[in-house]
Amino acid sequence: MAHTLTKGMEGCVDTKISNGDFINDVRGYIGDIVDGDIIVSLLMSKFNNEPVLNMQSLDGYKNKVINWVVEP
Repeated sequence: MAHTLTKGMEGCVDTKISNGDFINDVRGYIGDIVDGDIIVSLLMSKFNNEPVLNMQSLDGYKNKVINWVVEP
């Protein structure tokens, strides 16, 4: 949803922040959200006695989501 809303927009809305700094901030926020998503997923898998993804898969998932949000 957030990705779709920003299609066609260029640059940061706040002119006091550089685009690079803005993107880095967004990367951090999205990374935190993905970490929370991973924690919830791991807990649900444990509670349901289901297999848990390995760390390599989880890191790949995190990077994929962050890039999906910030890459044009």
